[in-house]
Amino acid sequence: SLEPGESLDLKTGWDLSDRGEQRRARELVRARAPYLIICSPPCTKFSNLQNLNKAINGPEWHEKFEVELEQAKEHVRFCIGLMREQLAAGRHFLFEHPAWASSWSLPEFQALFETPGVLWQRADQCMHGLLTPDDHGDDAPAKKPTGFLSSSWCILGELSLRCDRSHVHQHLMSGRAAAAALYPPALCRAICRGLVKQRAYDRCGLAGGQQFGQKELKSMIKKLSKINGDIRG
Repeated sequence: SLEPGESLDLKTGWDLSDRGEQRRARELVRARAPYLIICSPPCTKFSNLQNLNKAINGPEWHEKFEVELEQAKEHVRFCIGLMREQLAAGRHFLFEHPAWASSWSLPEFQALFETPGVLWQRADQCMHGLLTPDDHGDDAPAKKPTGFLSSSWCILGELSLRCDRSHVHQHLMSGRAAAAALYPPALCRAICRGLVKQRAYDRCGLAGGQQFGQKELKSMIKKLSKINGDIRG
């Protein structure tokens, strides 16, 4: 069984853009030693839509944006520091940002991409049940291509669904993006399934410190299924 951890975000009283709060969070993670941490810092300043804002706004907006962008980068770097600590301790992490976010090009991420055992996977959240209101007020699928970086190939294997083109997507403009920031229940269940598989896999002593590609990922997940059975639901 899985034991739920704490949620450290603004809704629970944590402002992780504050360095003092970051120190508290780091101490908590070190004390609790969670098997998995999930990092999903604000991605607004890394959105491709910012390119449009840059084109239509003046110098004052640009100056303010650069300050806020640097703050956003510091928040991401804090997350990367936590993730590296997880790796060093033999535990796991999952980081999520939009697939096309400019944050992925940060030098700190480029270095993490090259770390053995760390993988990046794109998922289309429409396949995990993400819905948003359409122009008529009805629920419609939202594609929301999302990038996941993790040390857990089993979690990434569960998240790797891409749109099967069986439906029409509703865009996330006009205020829809904020509500779509919540993970749909099916996505949460996929993470939990992968986490159970990863823990079983690690306990078998089969995990190695090497770089894994997609073929190796699929092979390991298949091998895990034989060892641990089909863990679903």
